[in-house]
Amino acid sequence: MQIFSSEKFKLTTGLTKGQRICAIGDVHGNDKHMAALLDMFAADNDEFMHTTLLLLGDLNDRGTGNIACFDLAISASKRFDKVITLQGNHEAILRIVIEQNRPELDEKWHKIWAPKLIEELGLQNLDFADRAKFKARLKKAFGKKRLKYLQQLTSHYHSGNLLFVHAGTNPSTSLEAHFAQAWDACFGDHWCWIRAPFLDNPVEFEGHKGLTVVHGHTPQQRIAYQKSDDLFAAHQWQDGKLNLDGGSYASGCVTGAEFTHKGYRLNCAIIYL
Repeated sequence: MQIFSSEKFKLTTGLTKGQRICAIGDVHGNDKHMAALLDMFAADNDEFMHTTLLLLGDLNDRGTGNIACFDLAISASKRFDKVITLQGNHEAILRIVIEQNRPELDEKWHKIWAPKLIEELGLQNLDFADRAKFKARLKKAFGKKRLKYLQQLTSHYHSGNLLFVHAGTNPSTSLEAHFAQAWDACFGDHWCWIRAPFLDNPVEFEGHKGLTVVHGHTPQQRIAYQKSDDLFAAHQWQDGKLNLDGGSYASGCVTGAEFTHKGYRLNCAIIYL
């Protein structure tokens, strides 16, 4: 495991002196990457009056350390002044599968996203014929503490000029209306699913001049990084947006960032595949 840090980039964050926000993009079950970034961030806590850890969602699915990622997030409150985990679309689907009766999402989750998590939980022989039994087994294996954590995830976090959200905002509606959407509304322009309308337009909201949206959800790298590649090029501020999704499941890289009153610095934890 290697961690690389960029130069410091100027940005009007609106944070106060001594305040730091450490953010981590989509982890997708890569617990070693997540642990390395947490260790690096925590090592510098004494240099700041207050450090907030911000996890942008999609801790789970695709990688082999899904449960460890949830447990790292839960225990992080012992190391940072404040910890906030946003709901990603993968957490949303997992919670829906556990709590609700939506067969079409059960099947999609099982076939596409969850094989590694199912294996970790020892549930390879899930019986979908009896939905109640299947959900009871999944809920028990996942555990009460992790489920409670899943149920407390939030849509966004706003501090200074920084707005953190898993997928993005919608340029055609107000921020208030956008974040008023129910947590379990899937796909489309929802705050943990949106792509094109957000990605294709600069961030401009009345009453929020100078806002920067820090997000994940859309991988900036979909193939393995080579040692000669620039890890930071795709993650710099542009048009009011800063994307921290390093495409970990395909690239071998989990991307984070540190924000202070002066600007930000990018941090990439990588295992070259």
